[in-house]
Parts: sequence; structure tokens; C-alpha cells
Amino acid sequence: MFAYIKGLLASKGANFAVVEAGGIGYRIGTSASTLSVLGAVGNEVTLHTHFYVREESVGLYGFATQEELVVFELLLMVSGVGPKAA
Repeated sequence: MFAYIKGLLASKGANFAVVEAGGIGYRIGTSASTLSVLGAVGNEVTLHTHFYVREESVGLYGFATQEELVVFELLLMVSGVGPKAA
């Protein structure tokens, strides 16, 4: 659904970033390594995204590179591995 999101880094948490794009703040789950690449709040950033939808949860996950996204999507194919473990 979303290939990437480009906008201003509004805030960061332990495992997420909020990116403001088009007046909407997207809370995007991410890894510590991706958070370190994003830099300071206020920077313009681009995150490659995966929109995860299951009966019990919906989430948006972001990655600094396309390669990280591909590995994440491969890990999701493993039985019993969800987005937090991937």
C-alpha cells in the first residue's frame, strides 16, 4: 500500500519514528539501526515501508534501505515470525 514515506522527522521513540508527511503524522515501527540513520528531529527523512495487516493487528514498519525491507519481508514468511521479531 505504501512504498515509502518521505517527510519531516517529528519524533523518535525506542522502536518507532513519527514522520510528518502532508500534514499527517505516521507512527512507523522501526529498528534501532534505522533510528540512528534518521538523525535529529526536524530532518527530512525517507523510510521504505511495509504495511502489516492481520485480524488482531495493523502496523506500519519502516526501513532506511530497500535491502532491509526485503530481508524483513522474507523473515515474515517464516512460520511463527511476526513483525516485531522480524
